[in-house]
Formats: sequence, C-alpha cells, structure tokens
Amino acid sequence: MMIIDAGERHFCFTILMAETKEFMALEFYQMKAGKEENEFREFNVKIDSAASQLVFGKWPTEVLYSGFEIGEKIKTGLPLVKNSAIQNSPVKDVFSICLPKAKEDSVGRSSWDETAVLVALNGHAPYYSLQPGAIIVNDNGSNSWDRNGKNQHYLVEKLPHTQVQELINKLLFDQLYLRFCFFCKL
Repeated sequence: MMIIDAGERHFCFTILMAETKEFMALEFYQMKAGKEENEFREFNVKIDSAASQLVFGKWPTEVLYSGFEIGEKIKTGLPLVKNSAIQNSPVKDVFSICLPKAKEDSVGRSSWDETAVLVALNGHAPYYSLQPGAIIVNDNGSNSWDRNGKNQHYLVEKLPHTQVQELINKLLFDQLYLRFCFFCKL
C-alpha cells in the first residue's frame, strides 16, 4: 500500500502524530518537493514548513519525491478536453474547468500529480532515475537536497519529458485508469 501526497502535509502530519501503525508502513510518494538547488521554496512545503519538517524528517519508510522541475514542463489534459468521445469523466471535467483559467495552462496543465501517480503505479523506470538522499526543510519553508541522506529519493529525468507527457495524455484517455487515479486522489 502507498500514500500519494498531492498537497500540503496535513494528512501525513496527522498520521505521524497519531502513530497509526497501519499507515506508518505505507510507501510515500510526494509531489512537488525535493529540488536539489539551495533555497527553493516549493509552495506545498513552505505553506506549512513545520509540518513538512516533521513529515519529511520522521517518515519511517521510503519517500519518493517528484520535484517541481519534473511536473512543470509536462503539460497534460488538453487532448482529453478536446476529445468529444469521452463523456461523464470527472477528470475531463476538472481539466475543462481549470485549463481556461490560467494563461500558462493554454497548452495543458503542469503535471506534478500525474507524474507521481504514474511512478507510484508503474515504477520510476524507464521514465526516471533516482537520486538518493534526503530533503532538508528550513524554518522559512525553503528546501534543498542532502545527497548523504537516507531513505529518500527524488526523480531525475531519464526519458525526454515529451515522451512522458505523451504517455500521460494517452493514459488520461483510459477511463478505467482514470477512475483508479481519481480514487487514489480522494
């Protein structure tokens, strides 16, 4: 079993504080954190840096991060929105509502969540390699990467991002896959 954390750390923070053994053994996939450069301030880390420090510093099982730089350039959703054959899809509905709201989404939405789900379900290879280490979260919410850390990895692009983008867009057409992914995000 696994946890795919697509936002702020409140859920995982609550699990750690409750010391719920059933949840503590879960694999942990984290989106949008773990960039190696110094003083990067990723939104979901800085919004609650205290919870991020606790979760990332004390999570007892392996953590895999899909960094900001991974999902930022992978644009998905537009082919799904333009496909009139797909009806009654909550995923298509979300993309249909969100894409027109931001100018930067005119070619598709950045895909941090989608890349993490792809890796959680299919493994990192052949799409990415793994950089071992551990995230460091500072009090101000900035984060960096310690290559000497243990039990954590972040994704490093192996295939061109355009190939991963094409694969995710194809998977978005698969209604059974979409229902499973939608369930994972609940």
